[in-house]
Parts: sequence; C-alpha cells; structure tokens
Amino acid sequence: MVTAILLTRSQRDFTERERGLLNRLHPHLERAFRNTASLNRLSRDVDALFELLESPTSSVIALSESGSVKRWAMQAKTWIAQYCRTPFPASGDRLPDCFAEWYQRQLALVARETLSPLPHEPLIVDKDGRQLTVQLISDHFHDEHLLLLNEKRGDASWSALGKHGLTPRESEVLAWVAKGKTNADVGVILGLSDRTVQKHLEHIYQKLGVETRTTATVRALKMLGIEPE
Repeated sequence: MVTAILLTRSQRDFTERERGLLNRLHPHLERAFRNTASLNRLSRDVDALFELLESPTSSVIALSESGSVKRWAMQAKTWIAQYCRTPFPASGDRLPDCFAEWYQRQLALVARETLSPLPHEPLIVDKDGRQLTVQLISDHFHDEHLLLLNEKRGDASWSALGKHGLTPRESEVLAWVAKGKTNADVGVILGLSDRTVQKHLEHIYQKLGVETRTTATVRALKMLGIEPE
C-alpha cells in the first residue's frame, strides 16, 4: 500500500523551516493514517465475527481488560440477565457481579500465562433445565477479550431420578458428581456452598442406600439405564 500525504497553501509557499518541521511530522502522520485504517479493518472484522457467531444457541461479548462491555448482542445480554442470580447492573457497559467475578479470575490466569496459552475453565450455569456455557478467548496484545456463550438443554435424563425420591437439586448435584466434579466445583456451577453440596450428597446417599459418591453414581446410572464408563 502506498500512502501519500499532500499539504497545500494558497497564499504563500512553505518556508524551509516549515518544510523541515513537516518532514519530521510526516512519519507520525503516516502512522496515524495506517492506525486509522487498521482500526477500520478491525471494526469490519469484528462485525463479521459477531455475524458468524450469532445463532439461536450461541452469542458473543467483546470486553475490555477492566471488564467493561465494548460490544454485545442482545441475545447475550438476555442470557446473562436470565442466568445470573444477582441483579442486573444499571450501567449498560458492565457485566453483573456473578459473571464479572469469574471474568476477573480468568484474566488473572491469563496474566500468568506464558507465550503458550493454557485452556481456560469455562463458566457453566444451569437454570430451569437449560445450561449456559461461557468461554473466554483472550487477546494478549490488545485491550479486548471475547466471551463466547453457548446455550443448550441440560441433561434431562437425570431428572428421572425424581421417581426414586431425589429432588431436582439433588439430581443436579449427583449429575455433576458423576462427571467427576468435586464439591467445590459443584458449588461454583450451581451457586451453592461446599457445605450445602455435602448436605445434598448425604441426603442422596440415604435415599439410594449407599455410602460414597462412587457407589451413588453407579447406582444412579443403573437406575437410569446408563452403562457406567
């Protein structure tokens, strides 16, 4: 690409001193022009990215390092309002606290990464039989990160444990335990304390007639007709 900058003056010609100053300014003006062109291209790329990722089951949010929202689709905003258990902020450029805390933790992990980025643990939120997964895509060189959102229907088969006496919440807890999650993991996913998760497990053990999380998982899988892996 060739960049040409033309300066004209109608009344009189430039003096030698002015020409010297302009020659010094020229590389800075050229850099400003190229930066503007790059930003325009980036804006078009972001538009294309949003258009590509938007679907009935997926959406995207662009955030700054501080967590302020630079851009998000209406679907993403609606999902976060539905899945978040805290009030939605009045400011339109800020995530609710429940999502912002996870985002800041992810950024802290990103800051400790080397040139070989590590896979990030997604945020998984369940509500009313549906599940929202939020994945951070970090940009190490620009003040912008992306959150990829995907919504899907939860594993409905575990709700069938209700006929064996388990409550919907106990079925949820056992479903995550069966996937290898610790009490702390389950607490984060379902918005519960470790103690509450343990209480649910104690009730599950009593109802299923078992003593450990492993035997509870095996018993539940057999009840659902699922072959243990």
